[in-house]
Amino acid sequence: MGNDKPYRAKTKGKVERFIKYLRESFFVPLYATAKQSRQELDLATINIECTKWLNEVANKRIHQTTKRISAELLKKEREVLAIMYNSYFRSSDYKQDVIYSIVVPQARLNSI
Repeated sequence: MGNDKPYRAKTKGKVERFIKYLRESFFVPLYATAKQSRQELDLATINIECTKWLNEVANKRIHQTTKRISAELLKKEREVLAIMYNSYFRSSDYKQDVIYSIVVPQARLNSI
């Protein structure tokens, strides 16, 4: 995505679609409600409303492509990633790899 032209939905479709969804589903209704009730929107209010929106709207909707609820997929993915993290990053092989990548290049620099 590094070479994408800004604001071009054809080249950055996924990002642009999410921004449109966020704007139309969260920001516009929030702003309209606040304006109608003559409330000012501060950061604390936006954070509270965003959490409610995530829990009640965004994280419950069925994704058009996968036909599944994205929040449930993310939860399963986190479980798998946690298992992978614990099996690799806590193993002695990983510690040796890290020590090797830190110590060996330094040793090579000293010998030059």
